[in-house]
Amino acid sequence: MSIAFINDGGNGPAKRGRLREDSQCGKILAVLKAANGDWVTMPALVLVSGSYNIHSRIDELRHVHGYQIENETDVSVRPHVSKYRLVVTANP
Repeated sequence: MSIAFINDGGNGPAKRGRLREDSQCGKILAVLKAANGDWVTMPALVLVSGSYNIHSRIDELRHVHGYQIENETDVSVRPHVSKYRLVVTANP
C-alpha cells in the first residue's frame, strides 16, 4: 500500500531561479531527471546529495525553482520508505 501526494507549491508555478549543479538541490534534481519519471527513494537521494534534509531540498525545488515533484510513502514495508519523482511536462 502506498500513499501519494502531489504538491505544486500551492501558488501555481514559481519562476525558476538559478540552480547550481553541484548544490544539494542540483544533485537531487539531476537524479530525478535521470529517473525519467520513475520513483527515486529518499535513501538514494541522501547518498547522492550528502543531505539528510531531503524533504527540505525537495521543498526548495518546488517553491523556489518551480519543479513539480510528487512524493509517495510506501507503508507496506518497515521502515516506511519515502519516494520522489519529477513530473515531466511538455514545457518544463
